[in-house]
Amino acid sequence: MQSKTTSRSVYGEHAGRSYEIRILDWDGAAFTVTVYLDGFEQPKSDDDHSWSTYEEAVRMGHELARSMIGH
Repeated sequence: MQSKTTSRSVYGEHAGRSYEIRILDWDGAAFTVTVYLDGFEQPKSDDDHSWSTYEEAVRMGHELARSMIGH
């Protein structure tokens, strides 16, 4: 059986800048996060950006985006 990967986007704003969080759902097994600022993908740190629940991925995605923006 083939696994199914789906992508969802969540949007936010911090310090006057908007961002997009793209969350890949690996068939419910894991959720990975990529942050986009001003439409550009931000490089990932060495940290693992993978979480076990969608809600956790959203929360951590917002935290990642805010830390990338600063202020």
